Amino acid sequence: MHGLQALHGVSYVFISHDLSVVRYMATRIGVMYLGKLVEEGPAEEVYQRPLHPYTRGLIDAVPVAEPGRKGPARVIGDLPSAMNPPSGCRFRTRLSRQFGREQALERSVDLVRNVVTDYLGNA
Repeated sequence: MHGLQALHGVSYVFISHDLSVVRYMATRIGVMYLGKLVEEGPAEEVYQRPLHPYTRGLIDAVPVAEPGRKGPARVIGDLPSAMNPPSGCRFRTRLSRQFGREQALERSVDLVRNVVTDYLGNA
């Protein structure tokens, strides 16, 4: 697929829950949760320094063939209704106590600011 991109100058929309594959395929990553963008940026930056807990959960769930390593982590918490999603950060019902729900709302606001700033700065 990389060869076709270089040869024909094409782009792909590649959709997967496996961020290790997305990291390999993409130059930029957008992470969505319940239909909303929760994180977006250069692939390596998003993978190495995820800002949103859902992105962290997807990365932690990547299987690694390593002796003695536990199985992939799971995102825990209450799965909200896609028909009636919670206000603010849609992921907040799945957050642990160590990452407070208020902090998730603040991070969502910061993310929106960063995406808008990136867009306007690159326009």
